[in-house]
Amino acid sequence: MNQVTVASSRFVLALSLFCAAFAARAQTSRQISADGTGVFRPAPLGNDAVQVPEIDDFGIDDADAAAGPEGDGFINRTLPGNSGGSASARAGKKAKSNPEVNVSFDGLNFRQQRLANNGNQFSVEPPDQGLCAGNGFVLESVNDVVNVFDAAGNQRLGVTDLNSFYGYPAAIARGNPNRFGPSLTDPTCLFDRATQRWFQVVLTLDRINVDPATGLSLSQSLSGRNHLDIAVSNTASPLGTWTIYRVPVQDDGTEGTPNHHCNPAPGAATSPTSAPTPTGSTSPRTSSASSAPGSMPRRCMHFRRAIW
Repeated sequence: MNQVTVASSRFVLALSLFCAAFAARAQTSRQISADGTGVFRPAPLGNDAVQVPEIDDFGIDDADAAAGPEGDGFINRTLPGNSGGSASARAGKKAKSNPEVNVSFDGLNFRQQRLANNGNQFSVEPPDQGLCAGNGFVLESVNDVVNVFDAAGNQRLGVTDLNSFYGYPAAIARGNPNRFGPSLTDPTCLFDRATQRWFQVVLTLDRINVDPATGLSLSQSLSGRNHLDIAVSNTASPLGTWTIYRVPVQDDGTEGTPNHHCNPAPGAATSPTSAPTPTGSTSPRTSSASSAPGSMPRRCMHFRRAIW
């Protein structure tokens, strides 16, 4: 299995791809190189005025208008045509204990999300919360901001937008004209007790016609290229620097991905999730759409890591 050593944290990360469904079952390994550093960058909040655009439509409105009254949304997320069987369920007995809330505090809210990074954000719903805790810290991420609290609920750093944390330009650089950075979504996080490391994962969707000098585009339309961005803390504390890994998941045969022959555009991954396995590994998972009606190939990504 290929492995990558990150010298700064002596962290080893390797990826195994388990590809199944509508294709021959296979297992492949791919090397993942570190691709940047994640740092919390709290910035002043913007003003409360409503600004245009408030919603990121990914260029779909323009595409639908050009396609005529029927529309032609280009994000291909084909759903299965047949519903699966389900097992019956019965309610279990009530717990004999009397659980009580020990600590309650306010986490991230919509206003913080919208006004983060001097207001260079979109209004985003749903929040898709990712929450993890360990070593006296609580890390919370939502679409599209992140913050760290102590066990009593006190902020340790301040609100940072996810684009800045992952080293990208703002989601929208408001001005005349507006310019657009990549769209980050579906955050999830995990504190792994075995390695004493924090994992923060998002799905990133790239724009078309990106200016390489700024990383921004004049268009909200998506290119079809998308990737899982995995941030791994360099220490047992989430307050320091993180190492970023980026794994392409557009599944159109480019950048080492399998080709699912998505039409008219590369498939967009579904929500990534993180879960510890019996070996202590972290397994973000993703599904990609296929051009075949009623099909949805699934990939399980198993990330193996260890501390020297």
